[in-house]
Amino acid sequence: MNGHAIEPGQTMAGRYRIEDLAGEVAQSRTWRAMDTILNRSVGIQTMPSNDARATAFLEAARASTTVLDPRFLRVLDAVADEGGAAYVVREWTRAVPLAVLLRERPMSNRRAATLIGEVADAVARAHEVGAYHCCISPATILVNDNDVVRITGLGTEHALYASGRPDEAEGHPCDEQADVLALGRVLYACLVARWPGGRESGLSPAPTEHGRLLRPRRVRAGVSRDVDAVCDRILGDPPRHDAAPLRSARDIAAALSRVSDDEPEPTGLSPSPAAATGTPTWASSSRATDGSPARGGTGSLPRALVITGVALLVAMLAVLAFYVGRQSAGDGAASDTSDGPKVPASSATAAARPLAARA
Repeated sequence: MNGHAIEPGQTMAGRYRIEDLAGEVAQSRTWRAMDTILNRSVGIQTMPSNDARATAFLEAARASTTVLDPRFLRVLDAVADEGGAAYVVREWTRAVPLAVLLRERPMSNRRAATLIGEVADAVARAHEVGAYHCCISPATILVNDNDVVRITGLGTEHALYASGRPDEAEGHPCDEQADVLALGRVLYACLVARWPGGRESGLSPAPTEHGRLLRPRRVRAGVSRDVDAVCDRILGDPPRHDAAPLRSARDIAAALSRVSDDEPEPTGLSPSPAAATGTPTWASSSRATDGSPARGGTGSLPRALVITGVALLVAMLAVLAFYVGRQSAGDGAASDTSDGPKVPASSATAAARPLAARA
């Protein structure tokens, strides 16, 4: 048996019964299995034991156990060689990758800030004990039906992609700044359903202008200024308006906790042909491509202001109707209390005619 000869129905380590294939990444496979001793589902990630990356993969899995934050899927076991297969056993969770959600549509400001704020807080706790993920992406962040976040691949994902030096993957060092940059990219993807810096997890590349990444507010209408600024403080080189850059996961989590949802939520993306030229304007946007409100547009007017204006108008009309009613009632009362008997106009005219004839 090797990493790719495993089949459903097999039992590994005398307790893990393989159920079905859950996914494949970097020539490794992840299976859902049943722990027959504890009667619970687990995830088993396998690869051939003679793979050059197997040793680093298992070492990274063991090292990740120093991180106790429950938002990381916990490693339960790591086996170097069983029938030609090296594998790592993890907790199992019923959730979907963030990439699946983003392929459907972008997220609202509040939801994006909350989810990535949770990821950033978990990553900050890992950094406190000297552990780095280095491959944070929409594929390694899992979200369940209640928007509870779980993170997989702590250390091991980097080991799978590393080639040559064990401390590098795809030419980038594995350190705190690698995680900070990845958090900014995932936040950007949550807001516009595009990936900054190429294709990733099935998402199209984010547009650029003169070699600089367009900020989220220029890609999709409804992105709040707060969360847009957080993105720029992570990814901007340098950040606009001389803003202080965010250089730690803890700083990112704190900044996202202060984000307000001050723009309408998106109803979907409708790219114009200009998007292909790197100068995108969206059909649903009332904002010009330079980030300023478009002439005649009202889409960015806060909903609360509109409601307040309508309420004031209704109140003014009610007051006006009240005073008109009182004036009409006063005029009627004055007519009823005038001196002398009331003579209909027609009768008075008829009585005046004989007097005029006698005269």
